[in-house]
Amino acid sequence: MAGEALQHIGALYAIEKEIRGKPPDLRRAERQARAGPLLDALQTWMQTTLRQLSKKSALAEAIRYALVRWEALVRYVDDGRIEIDNNAAERALRAVALGRNYAQSVVMLSLPSTVRHG
Repeated sequence: MAGEALQHIGALYAIEKEIRGKPPDLRRAERQARAGPLLDALQTWMQTTLRQLSKKSALAEAIRYALVRWEALVRYVDDGRIEIDNNAAERALRAVALGRNYAQSVVMLSLPSTVRHG
């Protein structure tokens, strides 16, 4: 069942790959024409599949998570300026977090042992 969800999501990302770098108006139009119907089908699949799963299964939890956030998940379809995901932002923040962790490690290692261990 999870494989079917991944196929739906893969089709959405394939559309994004084709329209990446295009003007926002074109991206919006393509998304509305092509991704909109795929998202409708994915939502229907999720609702149908959820009724067939144990409430405690990992897939059921993932589907509920997505359905509760559905409006936010599909917002990108109507705005060509928005990306399908926030991976670029997360990568940028990861670099900041890694830098902060590195700085904290340097500070901790430079402290005398008695300060570090109380």
